[in-house]
Amino acid sequence: DVAIRLLLAQEQIAAGQAKECLATLTPLRWEKLSRDDRLRAAEAAVAALVKLGNTPRLIELWLDLTRSTTFVELQRLADIVLQAVQGSPVAEELKTRLSSLIQEQGQWPLLWLYARLVGREGDHKSEMQYYSRYVEHVGDDTELLRFVAHLSIEYATLPLKIEATRDRTTSAAIRVLDASYSDLAIDLYKRLIALQPMVAENYAALMRIYQMRGEVEAAKKVAAEVAQRDPDSPKTLAIAASILDENGFIPEALHFYERSLRADPTNFAVWMKYAEALRAAGQRTEAEIIYKKILEEGYNSRPYNQPAILAALYRTALETNRTHELVNYLYGLRTHSIPGKPEFLLSTSKLFIQLREFEKAGELISQFQKEFATSNLLEESYLLRGQVWFSRGDIPRAIEAYREAATRFAGSPTAISAGFNIAVAYAHAGKIQEALAAFEDLARRHPTDDKAQSALYEAAVLCWRFYGDSQRCAQYLERYLAARTLDFALRKTVRDALKRIQAGQPPFGEAAAQARDSQTTSGL
Repeated sequence: DVAIRLLLAQEQIAAGQAKECLATLTPLRWEKLSRDDRLRAAEAAVAALVKLGNTPRLIELWLDLTRSTTFVELQRLADIVLQAVQGSPVAEELKTRLSSLIQEQGQWPLLWLYARLVGREGDHKSEMQYYSRYVEHVGDDTELLRFVAHLSIEYATLPLKIEATRDRTTSAAIRVLDASYSDLAIDLYKRLIALQPMVAENYAALMRIYQMRGEVEAAKKVAAEVAQRDPDSPKTLAIAASILDENGFIPEALHFYERSLRADPTNFAVWMKYAEALRAAGQRTEAEIIYKKILEEGYNSRPYNQPAILAALYRTALETNRTHELVNYLYGLRTHSIPGKPEFLLSTSKLFIQLREFEKAGELISQFQKEFATSNLLEESYLLRGQVWFSRGDIPRAIEAYREAATRFAGSPTAISAGFNIAVAYAHAGKIQEALAAFEDLARRHPTDDKAQSALYEAAVLCWRFYGDSQRCAQYLERYLAARTLDFALRKTVRDALKRIQAGQPPFGEAAAQARDSQTTSGL
């Protein structure tokens, strides 16, 4: 019954039958509706009341809907009202009535709508004033408090203040230009801290406000107060460290990281943050020692976030111009027993490809395939071997490796990825006919796979880019649509491209035509 009434109400409002729409919605009990249904009903009811010019009933509806609601729904309801009254005579009458009603006791739910109205007009002073009054009545809604606090800082720091340094260069610096806004934000974040004492972002935001006000010592004091809440708790000390770290107080952050780790040396997440802070402080050797220890020993003999550790080691090596030493270190670990050895071998081979250490990358892949032949990463290793040859520029051997992967794992997603890579490799070598044939073969071999069928779209793009053949391009696109895939976004793209072809326009825009003209077709 609800679904039918909502559908009927929407049809009635679309037909201009405002009274009938309201009559259809009247039997509904708003509090019994789901959030989505309530919003749909509200949208129809608001539109009907605006059309009828019934401002008093519109205000009553707002009160009915918002006395008990979530922040997300509150915002959406305000969006509905503001959109409905935009450009309507009702807008000014609504504002006038609200300005009077919000002075009355018990009408506080109207404050939010009034704040939105004046905010849309650019009166941010009044907007924040009414938001501030509203939050006094919903002091435990953390999402709402955070929204108002964030908005007050946004208004306080606009525009950016451009500061000139002694060497006459200029830099953009965010500074508080209106203390009243930041005062409100400070108050709200303190309330959030009281409600959520273990949420680090609340403290970090409060610190940022003090910094923007130029009150550096007050900012640091926030972290000290965090630590004082429970000075023996490693978690509390880690929060103090992280908010100092986030706000650029690295030396102070290191102190609290060290205290936290002395209390709980098994927290690898804190060790990682500590190492990153050391790196930021220029103590890269000390940071590197931590990263290597975690990589080699893991956590309880299990790997701990290897991708993040390898990325950190790579960043450190780049900063110190010691990538060659990093390669030798990681290559040396291939003979060690370390946690997560299969993942390590493949992740390191990817890093070696990036560093153009192709021989070593190939060796690690071979070692992986020999030692971990039953690993669920085996299929990926065969694709990775093709990537090694492709990155070296040896296209024939890359294609050979991808074909081996497609054959060995026939019918799997790996085989489809390998098929794509074969076509891309041919295209990279300028062998467009072979690339088109590879795309066609992939689609033919996997007629029910959406990804494989998208090869026909790629063939169409390639055909147009290199040959400008709209007829053949259209054939590929039509074949894709005939496959009835469930990739609706791509199907729309294909239909749009076909329409452009039928209109005598480039199917993929001028960029594709320019790419076609600039590409070499040698080797065809």
